[in-house]
Parts: sequence; structure tokens; C-alpha cells
Amino acid sequence: MRVRVLILLFSLIGLTLMNVPFVVASPSYEDFTSFTEIGDTGDMLFQNVTHANWTYLDRNYDTWIYKDYGVDYFGDFEHLFDFEVTELEAGDGDARLSVYLHILAKTNVASNPADALILFVAQIGSNDVQFQLTFFQLKGSVSQFSSSGFCTLDVGTKYYAEIFRNGTTCRCIIYSDAERTVVVGDTGDQTGVSDSYRYLQATKGIDSSNDPDDWSSGYVTNLYFIVPYYVTFCFNEGGLFRVDNATVSNGTVKPYPNGTVVELASLPQNSSYIWLNFTWDSSSALTNPYDLVVTSNATVWCYFSVLEAASALESYFLAFGFVMFTVAAAIFILRRKNGGDEINVR
Repeated sequence: MRVRVLILLFSLIGLTLMNVPFVVASPSYEDFTSFTEIGDTGDMLFQNVTHANWTYLDRNYDTWIYKDYGVDYFGDFEHLFDFEVTELEAGDGDARLSVYLHILAKTNVASNPADALILFVAQIGSNDVQFQLTFFQLKGSVSQFSSSGFCTLDVGTKYYAEIFRNGTTCRCIIYSDAERTVVVGDTGDQTGVSDSYRYLQATKGIDSSNDPDDWSSGYVTNLYFIVPYYVTFCFNEGGLFRVDNATVSNGTVKPYPNGTVVELASLPQNSSYIWLNFTWDSSSALTNPYDLVVTSNATVWCYFSVLEAASALESYFLAFGFVMFTVAAAIFILRRKNGGDEINVR
């Protein structure tokens, strides 16, 4: 077997062994009984371990549940939860906020807290059988982005939400199935988020004097947090390793939500590399840059000029073999010339 093939085979085996993902445990649902209820008293809000319910919650009620997770707890994150608006009384034709479903905030205050990520239910005129969702971010009192009415949903139908943040980018996706494969609403990537958050508020009243008799009922359930996967980027000398168009240092660790597409690139592009468990060179079907889908904790190795090193080593062995062959041939000729007598080399 050729030396180049052997070296390449050993390199691929080693790289594959080094790319062993960590075991990620299934996350547990957040316990809503550990949340604190605040504001107007009454039976409009009630919770059990997995459900946060609101019933006949009028728009003018200043009440909500919250939990203090600690300063800057929510940086990069992925939150999944299920929800349903079971009843809705929209009243007249005004388009009004109905209820807040999910708020991440720096402060625990009524109404729209400053410095917060907010998802809320909005009425569609006098429509009692449908509603819309709006997802937006406030920094101070200034909106950094707003996906107003990004999807229209049905009262009495359960939906499945995913909200995640990666760096300065946020996104909210709504699915119609528990497997989260059928998308019915998607804000797309929203940029400009720079804050980390402390409080999570759920099932929160609007606290508005406009159309105070409008109300809704529903619940949020199965809320859980997915800790981002962490990817470590390592490489040897010989080039630049770039991740999402930025050069990284050897050993850089970055967090990514599940399914994030990370663009990997190396310079110079006309060199040969071995990445992960595949070879990337001029004859490869893979391209430079290459899109890697993050599905686990992992270490990504980039080795520069491995094949060139193998070629140089092969040349050394070929030269060494040629010398040995020449020596052997000379000895054979001398033995024949001397009639097979032993040759003494002094």
C-alpha cells in the first residue's frame, strides 16, 4: 500500500477519534410552581409543575408570574414551549395586545419592561377565533426589532414555540406539531440584540385601560431550556482558520443552538487539508468554505498541508528505496563479476 494512502488513512482515523461528541442529557421542564405571582390577586392565573394557565384575563389586569434566574443568566439560549389560546373575546374592531406569553427581561416590572425580549398575543380586530403573534426587543424604550403579526393562528389549537438567541441574532419559530417539523410562523433572523437577561415572565396581563373588558384564556406548558452546544476549533500551523468569516485562534470555543449552520473556511484555499473525518482538497466534492451543521458538542480540527507533508515523506522513502536498490544491484553485479565469491568491503 502506498505510503501516502497509509498516512492519509491514519490521519483520518485519528481525526475521527478526536471528534468524539459529549453526551448531552435531555433537558428538564421548568417548574412553574417555582415562579412567583405578582400584581392583581384573584384566580385568573394558576400554575402546576408543567403548566402556567390564565383564565378570563382582562386586558386591564396588572398581573403575571416570574422567576429570577440571576444576573445575565440568559445570554445565548434556546427555549422551547407549547401554548394554546383556548378562548378569546376581542370585543370591538381595535387591534389590541391580549396577553404576553414569554418575556426575558433585565428588570421585573409591569407592562413592557425596558431591555427585554417579548412575545405576545395580539387580537385581530373583532376576530374571536384567530390571533396573531408579535416578537420584538426593547433596549431602554427603543425597539431594536419588531416582527409584528408574523403569524396568524387559531384559537383552540395547540402550538409549539422555539425561541433562540445566538450572539446578536434572535429568532422565533412556531410549529403546528410536537416534533417541530411543520413551520406555521417564523420571524427569520432578527439582529441587534446585545443584552443578557435575568428574569423570565410568563402569562402576563397587558395592564391597559383601552378596551379593558377584552379577555382571553389559555396556557403555556412544557417550557424547557436547551443549553447551547459548544464547538472547539483547533488547527496546526500553516494557514488561517476562519469561522463565519472571522479568523479564530487555536482552541477557540463558541456556543451554538442545535442546528446552527457554521461556515468553516481556511486560507490559502489552494492548499490541502483534512477536516473532521473528511479530506478537503482540489479534487474533493466539498467546497471551501464548507457549511457545518452543529448537532452536538464537538471539536473541529483543521490540519494544513497534511497531504503535502505526506508527499514529501513519500519522496524521502522513494529516494531511500532507490539508494538501497542501487546498493543491492551493485553488490549483485560485483558478486557475479567475482564468480560469487564473498565481497569484503573495507
